[in-house]
Amino acid sequence: MTTQRAASAAFVLRERFERRLIRACQAVLVGAIFVVGALVAILALPVLWLLDKIKPAKTDRNPLIEDWEALQLPDHLLIKGTVSCHEGQVHIRLHEGGANTRRYLGTATGTIRMHEFYAVAGGIKKPRDLSIDYTIEPADHAE
Repeated sequence: MTTQRAASAAFVLRERFERRLIRACQAVLVGAIFVVGALVAILALPVLWLLDKIKPAKTDRNPLIEDWEALQLPDHLLIKGTVSCHEGQVHIRLHEGGANTRRYLGTATGTIRMHEFYAVAGGIKKPRDLSIDYTIEPADHAE
C-alpha cells in the first residue's frame, strides 16, 4: 500500500507542478504579447509622424478642380462657373442660366491667396475663405 500511496502522491505532485508550469507559461505569454504591442505602438508613432511630414509627389492632376455652382468673389459678385485650380492659379469659366440655357460670359483668371475647403452634402467641396486677385475677360462669342 505504501508503494501505491507514494505513486499516487508523486502523481498528484506532478499534476500540480504541470498546472503551475502551464499557468506560469500563460502569464509569460500574455506579458510578452503586451510588451510587443507596446513596442509596436511606440515605434509606430515616429513612423506616422514622418509619413505626415512627407510631401506628396507633384502630379498633373489637381484635387482642387471642382465645379462650384456659386463662387463668391472678393467684391461680392455672385457668379456661376467651372473652377480649375493649378499651383495657385485659378481659371473660372463664367456662365449664367441652367444646364440647357447656359450662356458663356467669359473667363476670370487670378491667383488664390487662401484656400480652405469643406465637404457639403453630395460630396461637393466649396471654398470657405477664397480670396482671388482676378480679371474678367468677356466672351466674344456664345457657347
